[in-house]
Amino acid sequence: MREKALAFWFPDVWQGGANLFLFLSASAILIGVAVSFLEAESSGRKRRCPVSTATMIAFFFFSAGFLVSRRGAAPLPPPDKPLFFLSGLLLAAWGAVENIRARIQLGRFWSDHIVIRDAHQAVTSGLYARARHPMYGTLVLYGLGLCLLYANLAGAALVAGVFLPMVLWRARAEETELSGVKGYPEYAKSVPMLLPRFSPLGDKVFRSLGLLAFAWALFACRMSLPSLLLLTLFHFLSAFMLFEAKVRFAYGNRVLLLPALFAGSWFVPPLAYGFHLLLALALYGMFFNCPCMAVYEKYGRCPCWDALGKVFKCSCARS
Repeated sequence: MREKALAFWFPDVWQGGANLFLFLSASAILIGVAVSFLEAESSGRKRRCPVSTATMIAFFFFSAGFLVSRRGAAPLPPPDKPLFFLSGLLLAAWGAVENIRARIQLGRFWSDHIVIRDAHQAVTSGLYARARHPMYGTLVLYGLGLCLLYANLAGAALVAGVFLPMVLWRARAEETELSGVKGYPEYAKSVPMLLPRFSPLGDKVFRSLGLLAFAWALFACRMSLPSLLLLTLFHFLSAFMLFEAKVRFAYGNRVLLLPALFAGSWFVPPLAYGFHLLLALALYGMFFNCPCMAVYEKYGRCPCWDALGKVFKCSCARS
């Protein structure tokens, strides 16, 4: 019996490491939830919401079943396994730590359902200076990190298609109640909703790790489809979370450019060298303005997309 249990939880080094991390990180988050329940104040105007702590915990327990049982897992080529494992481990660990930190900073204003207390104050410091609902955003990042750790497509679909709409609904319901709190409408206009933006140092660390992942995907994985999807996700998150607007703009443009290059290289193989150019531009952008950043500083948007939009409108008008 003991041997069967060990074989289930530790079938290989990757799965065993992922299962161990899942157990430790989920335990830490649940302890944080328990402490929040003990410290929360019950007084105030209360609005019950279907998306509560119990709903979120139930979602993660259900998703964990997919991950541990390997249902929906994608078969990865050997060079892709360490890339996915390390990327998922770092993203999930960061999401778990920041989630616990956000709970501590929210303190007595945390509540299971939506509660507006007497003399309620908006928490706008710490992580809440970089996102209005960092507890929910970091849980999304934690879930995505776990899906990368297990290379599980079904889990990623659940996080993006079920959990993300859940927390968006909860966040918007909270915003409706908080709109009457002094200073909150002005705060909401200047701070993003879910995903906390990095500090300048965190920005550099995240982009440096992304460069390493890009280089591994390009030279070790030969830009396989799984590694392309991982890089696209990295650039998508970067478009929301990096510190400077011009850098977010540059990474956001590459979200579409990466799959376009991948698809184009099937028909025109030399286009694959475009990945080397993107890697060089990303490295250059760590120290100087890359072309996309320079364009953003001058125009505040991308003229290329404006031109494509005009072409599309003209073609629609002719048809």
